[in-house]
Amino acid sequence: MKYSFDKAEHIHFGNGIPMYGTSTVVGVLGKVLTYWASGLAVREFSGIEDSKIFTKIKNKKATVEEVKALHITVGKWLLEHPNPTTEEWVAICDKAYRAHSVKLDDSAQAGKDLHSALEHFVKNQMMGSFIDPNTQYDPRIQPFIDWTKENVDKFLWSEMHCYSEKNWVGGISDVGVLLKDGRTGIIDFKSAKEAYDSHFFQIAGYDIEISENGGFDENGVSTFELEKPLDFYAVIPFGAEVIKPVFNGELNLSLDSCRNAFLSCLVIHKIKEQAK
Repeated sequence: MKYSFDKAEHIHFGNGIPMYGTSTVVGVLGKVLTYWASGLAVREFSGIEDSKIFTKIKNKKATVEEVKALHITVGKWLLEHPNPTTEEWVAICDKAYRAHSVKLDDSAQAGKDLHSALEHFVKNQMMGSFIDPNTQYDPRIQPFIDWTKENVDKFLWSEMHCYSEKNWVGGISDVGVLLKDGRTGIIDFKSAKEAYDSHFFQIAGYDIEISENGGFDENGVSTFELEKPLDFYAVIPFGAEVIKPVFNGELNLSLDSCRNAFLSCLVIHKIKEQAK
């Protein structure tokens, strides 16, 4: 089969026929963002940056200092918005209503920037002696850089295309690594603040594809063959305070369970597509 990729439309093709996308398949698992979105709205009405304080108060885990700080913050906001007119209040409501959308747009751009920094670092490492040792990277990815120096023997791929003819799905895997302890695995970069089980299901999709056919460039030219089964999956949640890998075992997820979960998502996705 001939694999190809349309970069402009971000579509994988097999013999010119569109394939399902790996990340799209896992999208059947909805993200629970209700509290996050409501927290952004609360911030517009009160100035409170982290609405999780209300959960701490409900569970009686908030300290006296935290409660006092909460009242000070709200009091300051009220002083900055004294006796708003109807028009001013409507404007505040509108801003609160759209807060989650604005945050998503800002986060998406910031995510692209940091993802690019991580990708740039990996590709430079793969070039070895050809890179400038004085290359400056975004300081936020330094914990990941330090981790690689301690643990990574070599990077196996970066932004590698892969596909499964059997399951008719294609994807682009961020990074493959060989660790100094001899284990091989896939690392995926995510803009989230923590690693979720769905992230590992997505990586399992890449595993299925790479195990079946290896890796390719966007024109379908073979670039990588997997010599042995993978040993682990890891996620770099670069929205976290400290950017370092989270392994599947830390979420009590086996590779088999992740692969089964991905294939289950694929079944649901196909049914939903047929129902449209």
